[in-house]
Amino acid sequence: MKIKTVTDIITECGGAAVVSEALGMSLYTICDWMTRNKLHPKHWKKLVDTFGININDLLNLTPSK
Repeated sequence: MKIKTVTDIITECGGAAVVSEALGMSLYTICDWMTRNKLHPKHWKKLVDTFGININDLLNLTPSK
């Protein structure tokens, strides 16, 4: 099984604009996450609840500082 990147997860959710709107965050911030491959754990629940993202995909991401 291939470990997903933040870009994979954001794309699975419908793209940066969709995630930006759902989380109430700027598009720039979401794109920055994709570039850095970092997604702060405080946003995981919203992604799981809103988009049905598998929590294991999030747990396998590189930890965010």
